[in-house]
Order: sequence, then C-alpha cells, then structure tokens
Amino acid sequence: MNENKIKGLAVPTEDGDRANKKYVDSEIAKAETDVLKLDGSRAMTGNLQMGGKTITGIRSSSVDDAALTVGGAKATYLPLTGGKAMGGNLNMGIKFNTNVKDPGPANSQYAATIILQLVH
Repeated sequence: MNENKIKGLAVPTEDGDRANKKYVDSEIAKAETDVLKLDGSRAMTGNLQMGGKTITGIRSSSVDDAALTVGGAKATYLPLTGGKAMGGNLNMGIKFNTNVKDPGPANSQYAATIILQLVH
C-alpha cells in the first residue's frame, strides 16, 4: 500500500469487519475499567463467584486482613468443642467467669486453675 492508509472505516458490527485505531483504543479503555490488574493496582468491587471451586495456595501471613486457610484457623484458635489444650493464660480483661465446674476426682491429673487477670 506504499504507506497509504485506509480511512473512513465504519464501526465494526461483525467479527470479520476491520476497525480503526480510535475504535480499538476506545474499546480497550472501556475494558480496562472492568478487569483486575495483575499488578494489584485495581481493587475488586464485586463478589467472586467460584462456581463450586476451591481457592488453593493461600500463603501464611501476619497481615490483619489477609486470607486465612482452614488449617491456619485450626492452628491459631481454640475450637468451641474443646479437644485442644490452651497453652497460655486467659486474659479476660475485667470480666469474670462464673459457673466454673470442679473437674472432679476422675480428672484430678489435670489442674483446674483459672488465672483471672484484672486489667485496669
């Protein structure tokens, strides 16, 4: 074409139609508002529908708002159903625990010690 340009292209309406640079640039700009950037510069604003799939490969993190795996939660928190021993003191602030039952002679091997720390 000897460096000549095709001008006057109509807005494409079918897959095989050709488009000019202005049209392509405007479509890319529109699409840019509806995509997540790989560099993390654009936040997701809607819910992520996983279609029954599982998220895997979540890294361990100390950041407060990071994702937490089920395994990480089990390792970090005491289950409400028991079955895991607490390894430190329980700081209850200025709250008091009532209805603490004596473990009885059958469980005398376990000390029933409760340390209430009054924090002022």
